[in-house]
Amino acid sequence: MLFVGDVRQHQAVEAGRPFEQLQQHGMTTVALSENVRQRNKELKQSVHDFAARNIREAVDELHSRGKVIEIADEQERFAAIAQDYCKDPTGTLVISPANRERVQVNSLIHRQLQREGNVSQSEYQMKVYVTRSDMTGEERTFANSYRPGEDIIRYNRNSNKAQVGEYARVLATDHERNEITVQFENGRLLKYNPKRLSGVSVYYEAERAFAEGDRVQFRAPDTQKRIVNAELGTITRIDPAHIRLALDSGREISIDPRKFRHLDYGYAVTSYSAQGLTCDRVLVNADTRESVQLLNDRMAYVAISRARYEALIYTDSAQNLGLSLERSTNKETAIEATQQQLPFDHSLAHTSTPPQPAPTKAAELTTAIPIEISRARYEVPTPSVAERNSSETLNRATSKDTALEGTLDDDREMKKDRDKLTRDPLAPQQPLATEHSVGQAPTHTNPASTKPAELEKEAPEIDLGLIL
Repeated sequence: MLFVGDVRQHQAVEAGRPFEQLQQHGMTTVALSENVRQRNKELKQSVHDFAARNIREAVDELHSRGKVIEIADEQERFAAIAQDYCKDPTGTLVISPANRERVQVNSLIHRQLQREGNVSQSEYQMKVYVTRSDMTGEERTFANSYRPGEDIIRYNRNSNKAQVGEYARVLATDHERNEITVQFENGRLLKYNPKRLSGVSVYYEAERAFAEGDRVQFRAPDTQKRIVNAELGTITRIDPAHIRLALDSGREISIDPRKFRHLDYGYAVTSYSAQGLTCDRVLVNADTRESVQLLNDRMAYVAISRARYEALIYTDSAQNLGLSLERSTNKETAIEATQQQLPFDHSLAHTSTPPQPAPTKAAELTTAIPIEISRARYEVPTPSVAERNSSETLNRATSKDTALEGTLDDDREMKKDRDKLTRDPLAPQQPLATEHSVGQAPTHTNPASTKPAELEKEAPEIDLGLIL
């Protein structure tokens, strides 16, 4: 297997950056050091500066040669780009980072070419499928990401529910069950969980008016006709059942617009679609107010390096252009994120005992309160000296009167117990609680532990686990 690419161009749309990771982990790599695309010295130097991320120098050099055109108003800038394109349409390509801008510029160029007679006035209205570029692979697994009545799903893998190449329209979504209901072109209905049926592409419908002479771009591959994604061609003949195209590669093919709807105008493309293309002249639309995800150093490098002879940048602000194109959008992989470590405090390595974690509020409440409760319940209070003297005086005063009464009471109770045992010979012989052998220490049952006592033992273990 042979991989061909450039790590300075756009990274993968989905998660990760496999091409760079393979090289970083030892994949055998051969670098092409000689630039053969750019045919003049100045443009070749500009491309070299963009590749080396010398963005400010590259922009200043282009500006000094009159290759940066400032038009603040967006609609005026789009009109100027369309007029510039129509002056020399052969070998010219417009690159714009956002799809919204690309669609507008394409429509302006199409109309301008019709007025100049380079494109037929007879148009064919066609429904096309436009990629929902706002959906990631993960989002395609959630039902609430789909728009009922609008989204079209293409199935790219065979399964027991759909075959490769089948299309279905989303009719309903169930967020709670994470299910979507779709209808296939033959009328068949299907309800399923999108997590369990991966490998799909999502589109929405749009209208395009094509005519003979229009430049078009394939927005999806067709393996049967050997068409790659983003390939360009020109319409040579058009009717409701067939569109005849002459591809830039030199081949001629015919497609059925009722079955293959992945076509769009090919005058203006995004920088992602432009990767791998080569043209004589490039017109770049660079609005400095765009987000960093659209306008950045990778977009600038891809756009400028597509040209053989000339590259012009149309912008809203020449002053802010260098700063906007200098922004970086390098992706971080999941492995790199998990390998990052927190700063290490070296002073902790010299301590004799490891620091104990500070108790949380919950730990303080579960340890302090039960301890106080247990002390109040089970600790015998220690009397003071005055209390002891007073107690001894009272005991001596009453000991003579109570001793005889206590002895008589004990004799009466013991007699009752003996009489009871005599009347119930089947009762088990239980020792009296007040009778002990001589020299035998009385035994006392421990009080049953209460809930606070349990918390006193268990709470520290629970809270330490939470802290760790």
